[in-house]
Amino acid sequence: MAGAGRDTIEALLKEFYIPGIVRQISDEVLILKRLEASSDNIVEGLKAVVALDLGRTGGIGPARERGALPAAGSQRPERAVFNLKSLYGRGEVTGQSVRSTRSNAAAFARTLKFEADGLQRDLRKDLARQVYGGYDVNTAGGGAFTDATNPINASAALARIKTDSGSGVYVLEDDDSACAQGWIYPGMRLDTTDNFQSIENAAAMVVADVDVATRTVTMEADEVGADAGDYFVRRGTIDSSGNAGVTGLSAIISAAEFGGLDPTDPGLSDWQGQIDDSGGTFDSDNLHALFNKVRLVAGKEPAAIYSSFGVIRDYFKELQGQVQFVEPMKLEGGFRVLNFMDRAFIGDVDCPLGSVFLPDEKAVRIAADADFAPLDEDGHFLHWITGYDMWEWALQRDMELIADRRNTSAKMIGLDDLGY
Repeated sequence: MAGAGRDTIEALLKEFYIPGIVRQISDEVLILKRLEASSDNIVEGLKAVVALDLGRTGGIGPARERGALPAAGSQRPERAVFNLKSLYGRGEVTGQSVRSTRSNAAAFARTLKFEADGLQRDLRKDLARQVYGGYDVNTAGGGAFTDATNPINASAALARIKTDSGSGVYVLEDDDSACAQGWIYPGMRLDTTDNFQSIENAAAMVVADVDVATRTVTMEADEVGADAGDYFVRRGTIDSSGNAGVTGLSAIISAAEFGGLDPTDPGLSDWQGQIDDSGGTFDSDNLHALFNKVRLVAGKEPAAIYSSFGVIRDYFKELQGQVQFVEPMKLEGGFRVLNFMDRAFIGDVDCPLGSVFLPDEKAVRIAADADFAPLDEDGHFLHWITGYDMWEWALQRDMELIADRRNTSAKMIGLDDLGY
């Protein structure tokens, strides 16, 4: 049975006192912090309902003296409905581990607090990855996927298998960033899929090791069914109903159906994002054109620009020798950024490689009643696991990424990108 026990927390038990525990991984969640806002007024149970105006009235026109006035028209109201997704985190501790770490004098951290705090932190880190929407399922490489096929479900994709080396060892596609960005890590439970409607492996695939340099993922056991060309998704994310996780920016900034409205239906052509999929080397002139397209089509400018560290570096190289640098912009929280068209051009560790996102942060946001909270309807945070000297707890949140406009957001995809 899994769970934190004395065997898993040996490093925490006091042999000699060293204050604190040093995290060895990145917990930066920039995009999540920027998009997260209270949306209680639009949440109805497990749905978020947004009223839209997707057209102009036809009752406009000139009239001659004594002539008839223009025929009356009306606005084009629509209603987008988003089903909230239920996200969970679950932890366990043994009775022995709790008693072994009962006081600060006996351990670096109390086991329960260490595990509970870490679970919530890791939930939010994975959510930051979900907010972007995953790996490019339509090209052999990383980056935000295109809108060609089923992007809502495909946003669950973490990585694509290039080679099945046997014995539970898999090499990811050449431009895949899942290892370097921490999307896949030891202890993670994965499934594989080739259609985002069913999984290929019978049992959970548990990650034993990740080699960033070679993009190699090694499992604890070799599971039948996982093959080259399949996509890794988090365990339990994909079933016959599609993606059980949060819909990402990659799917929102697309031409796919979203919120129950399809841009291909008459009168709904504005219900889609602006996309530059020309790829290749990053060129700020192409970004300028996309920026202007948003303003031309939607009547407003993007509020901010997000990309990977590699693309930010390419932009910085463009600026060298051409621009006199002054003090860079500094976001609240200490994030330092460049400037493009008087907008923050932000490097984010969770942004898929080869991508630039220009989200309208007022139109695209997170709908949720609250942050992750304990499942404690019975009044107890910890629950005894019957028959064992073990205790468990769970955190839960109902939420979804929603939009009341899509044509005010844009993205560039398929760019060359080293990732750093």
